[in-house]
Amino acid sequence: MGNATKSLRALISHIDTGELVLPEIQRDFVWNKQNVLLLFDSLYRELPIGSMLVWKAKTSVPKKKINKTGKHIQNFYGYLLDGQQRLMAIKKVRDNDDKYPLMFSLIPRNGTDFDADRFQYASKKNVNDPLFVKVSDVLSDSFSPIVFLDKIRKNKDALNHVSVDSIHAALSRLQHSQDYIIGIIEFDEDDYRK
Repeated sequence: MGNATKSLRALISHIDTGELVLPEIQRDFVWNKQNVLLLFDSLYRELPIGSMLVWKAKTSVPKKKINKTGKHIQNFYGYLLDGQQRLMAIKKVRDNDDKYPLMFSLIPRNGTDFDADRFQYASKKNVNDPLFVKVSDVLSDSFSPIVFLDKIRKNKDALNHVSVDSIHAALSRLQHSQDYIIGIIEFDEDDYRK
């Protein structure tokens, strides 16, 4: 067993490419919308979200969908044993899953807790508000805070009392939440019974 660190972006990339998979024994994604929202709130506030557990098997495990031949798996990172709910929540929001239309408020909405209530789900109230942005847009590789700010600068009423620098900082902070470094316990024993 060893310890490693990776960014959330790298771990999700491993899921995207099939280098990190869920063993069949794992339960389905069960988090509710509030759990997903609170995870993003924690990431944005740079709070700890726990570590992950990856089983780095060198050969496939019987009855798994990856490779039933028992041969060496090319570029395979491992089986995700702990961390599925967190990684899948981020992936679902990043991929603009219809069930998780998370929005981000560009300005603080709570006077006593500056960053509370930054995250909300899309509603009639916020979906057309220029001071809200889809989290999936911000997490996309093509998102640029500067280009986004140029677009909303045209709405002078919306930016009337808001610091453009603070909005840029908030967007950059959310965008870089995928770069959060997480601890990983890597279990590298090939005998699945252990």
